[in-house]
Amino acid sequence: ILMNDSKTLRVIEDGTGNVLDTIDLVKLGGLGADKKYSVEGIDDDILFLRSSRNYELLLVDRHTQRSLAVYKEVLSAAQQKEVEMELADSGPFGGGDRLTFKKRVGNLLFFNFQSPTGEGPSSVTYDLSKLSGK
Repeated sequence: ILMNDSKTLRVIEDGTGNVLDTIDLVKLGGLGADKKYSVEGIDDDILFLRSSRNYELLLVDRHTQRSLAVYKEVLSAAQQKEVEMELADSGPFGGGDRLTFKKRVGNLLFFNFQSPTGEGPSSVTYDLSKLSGK
């Protein structure tokens, strides 16, 4: 069971209520103490966070605490430029990076990308071995 107050994530054991892990989302997200985060996915080794600042999807290695902006890793240079223009204009209800996590197969992560120009959606992948260095 996950409990998230947008600053701290607690992983709770089902049945006992024991706290198995406490994760400082502000530290992992790196945007400052005044920012909030939603958790879009979690696994034993990774965590997906989305910031309230610009709705950018972050991938975090739970062991090393290394994080990266997913769009910078999976999109072409032209798509990144589109997204960065969108992120700059996000405001309180902006479109963010327009990435949606779909599934994981081994070390491959699959996402859908909806271009701000209306093209798509297209499927993109990320190999987790790049994040962990394995």
